[in-house]
Amino acid sequence: MIVRGQVAERALRAAAAAAIVHAAACGPGEDVVLGRNGAPTGDAGSSIPGRYHGTFTAPPSLVDTGQTTDAPLLGNGDLGVAILNGIDTMTFILHKNEFWSLAAGTVKAMARVSLSIPGMKGATYAMSQNIGPAEVTGTFALGSDTIATKTWVQADDTRHNQVFTTFSYAGGAPKDIAVSLAPGRLNTFPSAVASEQDVLYLDVRADATDQVAGFETHKVRVAARAIGASGTVQNDQLVFTLSPGQTATLVTSVVSAEDDADYPSQAIATVASLGSTDVEARNVAHRAWWDGFLP
Repeated sequence: MIVRGQVAERALRAAAAAAIVHAAACGPGEDVVLGRNGAPTGDAGSSIPGRYHGTFTAPPSLVDTGQTTDAPLLGNGDLGVAILNGIDTMTFILHKNEFWSLAAGTVKAMARVSLSIPGMKGATYAMSQNIGPAEVTGTFALGSDTIATKTWVQADDTRHNQVFTTFSYAGGAPKDIAVSLAPGRLNTFPSAVASEQDVLYLDVRADATDQVAGFETHKVRVAARAIGASGTVQNDQLVFTLSPGQTATLVTSVVSAEDDADYPSQAIATVASLGSTDVEARNVAHRAWWDGFLP
């Protein structure tokens, strides 16, 4: 039997795009997860969408808004991501379809993953939103040092919602990276940051209580880990170092109570089990899914 709360959840999932648009924000702005910057440009590809990508020559500025952000965007139908800022303070705004406050009857800001790479402060900015493979790539240069990135939200797994960002570094001295997790802006409900071995995780919720009017409220765990580099958790941050010629990956899993009754363990296990070869395999599967989906 489907109870009223389950019907409501299905309706919310069907309205995913509208939900994500109104998610609240990081820094001084609002966490909105739809938008574009610049005119799309043509490119040869096996599908119509694969011929187009959006180019971004400056970090997004339309972030303090209830409308559409001009940030690069990603998603898999359940998890939406907007990428803010330059490489030295890059921030990934995360939101899931079901992350609504039952008490307020509105979307709540969910979570953000923030990078600190002080050795790249002042770097140039160039990003591309590639429609066909549903990936965002970036190139950031500071003198002779360059970091190239590629980010995607795993298309074929909307239960564990993995977000991958690869960092390929060419340059001189190593670059230190610190990753922090936090609730979305204006989400003051109870949250906690903790770690398990080399996994940093955040627990967030969309209401202050476990139930509202007899219905379970929405809870999420976000877990992050470094692959291809030795990551450690220090002072509630995941830290790792990029050496010249090295490629490393930050993987994040976002699992809710709706996805799995044991969502806290599932989020950690998803990222803890991955190795470098798994990253490439996931990307191949991700691209294959989109190839089969798009005309």
